Amino acid sequence: MKFRTFIFAIAAAGLLLAPVACDKKGGPTVYAAGVEMTPQGNSIATLWKNGVAQQLSGRDNNACGQSVFVADKDVYVAGFERIGDKPALAALWKNGLAQHLSDGSIAAFATSVFVSGSDVYVAGYESNAKDNRVAMLWKNGEAQRLAIENSDTEAQSVYVSGADVYVAGIEMKTVGSSVATLWKNGEPVRLGDGNGESDAKSVFVSGDDVYVAGSAGTPQTNRVAMLWKNGEAQAVSDGSVHAGASSVYVSDGDVYIVGFQSGAPNSYAATLWKNGKSQKLDNGESVALAQSVFVLGQDVYVAMKGQGGMKDKASIWRNGTVQALPSGEGSGTGAWSVFVK
Repeated sequence: MKFRTFIFAIAAAGLLLAPVACDKKGGPTVYAAGVEMTPQGNSIATLWKNGVAQQLSGRDNNACGQSVFVADKDVYVAGFERIGDKPALAALWKNGLAQHLSDGSIAAFATSVFVSGSDVYVAGYESNAKDNRVAMLWKNGEAQRLAIENSDTEAQSVYVSGADVYVAGIEMKTVGSSVATLWKNGEPVRLGDGNGESDAKSVFVSGDDVYVAGSAGTPQTNRVAMLWKNGEAQAVSDGSVHAGASSVYVSDGDVYIVGFQSGAPNSYAATLWKNGKSQKLDNGESVALAQSVFVLGQDVYVAMKGQGGMKDKASIWRNGTVQALPSGEGSGTGAWSVFVK
């Protein structure tokens, strides 16, 4: 889909102002997953722990860490790894060790990981023989297709609440037409109205309420950042500029959404909406995207991508302070996901 490809092509963020890490008295540990670039242009799946980088994949391959989740002492990162010229493998790294969720016969990508008890859930998608994308859910490595073979779908986020498994994603109808979709225990519910394009990027459950963040628009209008609460749609941005939402988190009744809004030509501002009120997350770059949000107590953490000059960067924003994450420099570098424990 054109919008998704365009947004993923925009590069990463970062301005070093102050560290986000544990102090000597103890404190939260901040994990981020994303991509570093080598001088040769290869992408390395990367996990940052309190700003210290751990490379998860080899420097000669192309890989990406797209989601991080911490359960007890175990750190999980979902993403993909392409070895040589072979199809991409959906990958799950547990404490730095890779497990491939697909067999390599067709391209597959893991986009989100969630751990509930002893069960590990990974959302993503794969290509079938007709080159359609098929939304996927892996539970403890066992694959489940969320869509029929002749459809074109992607799963972007997974959240488990009790016995219910929620997966947010998108169903492509025709060229220029897509529908934000939420699967609950494998059954799809279409959130978009089918007019133009809509997508669901993130799902979060708080009590009995299910929140989904994404975007919607038509070729004739600006794209609008969206929130669906229990299936009811509400616009997060006002439509005056191009905008999109990538992640939602609910804490103490407050709803946090991050994404981007367009500004001057070739300028994108990372944006945080708290209960509908927007705040630009200034990181000193002309192009910045907020990819993931996590709230712990009074602290709000955001994983960011941005671009300054010819260099792409990754960073973590916390309560107005930005920490650059050590990473390579090149198109694609960025932080995709943040988890705080």
